[in-house]
Amino acid sequence: MKSSIHPACGTIVLLTDEYVDYRKGLVDSVAERLVEYGYGTLCIAGQQLGIASVCNSIYSLANRLEIKGVICLSGTLGQRLKDDELREFLASFPVPMVSLGLQVEGFDSVMVNDATGMTKLMQHLLSHRDCRRLAFIRGFAGDPYSLHRENIFRTMLKQHGHVVDEELMIEGNFDAFDTYRAVSALLRLRPDVDTFVAANDIMALSAARAVMVAGFVIPEDIAITGFDDTQDATRNSPAISTVRQPFDELVRVSVSQLLDRIADSDQDVPTQSVKGVSHQWVDSEFIPRASTQSKVIRAVRLQLSDQASISAWLHSAMTGLPTPETLDLEKLCTALWETMDTGSLAVSECIEGMLERGSGYHNNHWWNNVCDRIETLTIALSAQESSAQASMRILFALAKARERIWALSVEREYQVRRQQGLRAAMQLRMSSCSDQAGLLETMSWWMQALEPARLFLVRYCNAGTQPDTRATLVHSYLGGLVSSSESAEFPISQLLPDEHLSELARRTFVLNPIYAGNQQFGYLLIDPTGIEHLDLNSAANSIGNAMRNHFNIGKLEYQTERLTAANQRLQKLAHFDSLTNLPNRGHFQSELDKLCMKNTPLALMFMDLDGFKFVNDSAGHDAGDQLLQQVAQRLRDSVAKMSDGQGRLARLGGDEFTLILIGHENIDRVIEMAEQLLLELARPYLIDSLTHQISVSIGCALFPGHADSSRQLIKNADVAMYYAKTHGKNSVACFPLPSAPPNITLLHSRAS
Repeated sequence: MKSSIHPACGTIVLLTDEYVDYRKGLVDSVAERLVEYGYGTLCIAGQQLGIASVCNSIYSLANRLEIKGVICLSGTLGQRLKDDELREFLASFPVPMVSLGLQVEGFDSVMVNDATGMTKLMQHLLSHRDCRRLAFIRGFAGDPYSLHRENIFRTMLKQHGHVVDEELMIEGNFDAFDTYRAVSALLRLRPDVDTFVAANDIMALSAARAVMVAGFVIPEDIAITGFDDTQDATRNSPAISTVRQPFDELVRVSVSQLLDRIADSDQDVPTQSVKGVSHQWVDSEFIPRASTQSKVIRAVRLQLSDQASISAWLHSAMTGLPTPETLDLEKLCTALWETMDTGSLAVSECIEGMLERGSGYHNNHWWNNVCDRIETLTIALSAQESSAQASMRILFALAKARERIWALSVEREYQVRRQQGLRAAMQLRMSSCSDQAGLLETMSWWMQALEPARLFLVRYCNAGTQPDTRATLVHSYLGGLVSSSESAEFPISQLLPDEHLSELARRTFVLNPIYAGNQQFGYLLIDPTGIEHLDLNSAANSIGNAMRNHFNIGKLEYQTERLTAANQRLQKLAHFDSLTNLPNRGHFQSELDKLCMKNTPLALMFMDLDGFKFVNDSAGHDAGDQLLQQVAQRLRDSVAKMSDGQGRLARLGGDEFTLILIGHENIDRVIEMAEQLLLELARPYLIDSLTHQISVSIGCALFPGHADSSRQLIKNADVAMYYAKTHGKNSVACFPLPSAPPNITLLHSRAS
């Protein structure tokens, strides 16, 4: 049964591999826009599909919830899958679906058109800078985005009459260190390279460092370009030319498309498979900066004739980058022109006022782009002698803005490092946790230090490779208060127990599976509000390792208990008769040997049933077994009454029993006890509604009076029992016998 978490309009599920970096930005932007429309959002982060991760099965949890739709970040989640595999995955969700980042046939898809920005970038390099020896830095092998950008790079080279030099196609793997090594090696081999085009900004920035270390100047000797327009690209000196992906527009189109489908679904309009799918592209934008600035262009004075030209120049750098609500780009253009035209302090006052209203770190990227663009204007302006004062005032305003941006960046870096340090400390503590108490104590410490808005740790009732159907809440953090009281079991289709269901209707939650190895133990549900950096997957894995330790220790304890019980059963089988639960021949022999070695006085009775074979043959083996069990019980009861706890019964096998009477040396008392056993065993037996009558022959011998070893004692008692058996049965005989029977020699041989 599916459960609804009942926000105002319903719940939208977002699927991504991890909640980090630009994926976090996309998820947060989608969630923020959906909240405006009255929807709650649940982001499920279960690692990339196609890498055989146990976490992938967590995505199936979405189908146990009552949700309105799904937005899948297919560009990160499914890039390792074949087209048909990704289609099959998306088809497993029977609700309106939008694929964000990759085009998937049969499903609404919203993608960034890399070609527009990448084509303009190549035109800029080949036409304005006249670059001739261009190197391309690839991402991961097989990455669809890197391959697409490389194809445009190759096509544009050919269109401009250049031959693609395969020696200049190098591997960066979207990694700063790999890129640095590859660029450094290429520059030693080919110092004539004049341009590096990287498939993303991370590799472009690393290439810039390698170029400068090698003694080259950017952009005079070598031009550098990236892709993605990250904050670091604008902070670099010189700022890196890049291609901006308009994520805000991407989010707007994706949400709009999904909500249209949900509206159709609510009105029973045919689904997208019937109505037709929509594949929408959002154009990327090339953002030229100092790292590719043309020598010719830098030598030409900009024509700054009026406010309109200033506005156009500034807006061209901000395409695809939305202006924060508290800021006003047009007002800044007006102030900038006033300072340029009259030398006033208008731009300083405007920037200072805007910084007070909108200087949070989340606006830093916007400010970096604005400052970089204004600085370009100022450099051109400084070449005009009449504008020197205006240029100085603009530069002073930029310096104040960048000082504020730097302070915010330092504060964020501190928070990031603090959160990373807390996570590392938590992981270290978790590694030593072997029980749930230690795990919960560490969780409480981490939460009080991290101070998330809301957090819930849910544990499955049964660990496994798939999410269990039931779970318990073992830890929560709400309103600054920690609770480690374990809840009652609840179906995971609720995500949380009844008392916390209302929390799911507020804002956004990110769900990350708790796992270790090939086992899932539960999930972490966290409200990411106010947390700038959180490697949720690493934290979840650390908690999973601690849960696995607890699980394995519990499993070992359970297995130890089972092994102990099994050993006890084996011990019993080795020393006790399974039919009567009396000690067996081996146990009897061992105990008698020990007593005789200690010279403990005792009496030994050998008992052989009379008439048992007749009952066993005539009434059947089952009746014979029941008869032996009743005999054993009568012997127990009788010995318990007359031996003061010093009697040791045993069944040797068949219908033979023995009794060791410790401390008994009086033969008359032994005979008296044996006669009591004769009377007790001679009473009728009721088996399956039939009455049976048997008797017993008993032989007795004393130690050390009649034997000097256990072996001799057994022989003597056996001889006495045989004497009773051959002299009328249902009788007692004691060693030494009154007269040796004719076959005494044979008897001794049998006893041996």
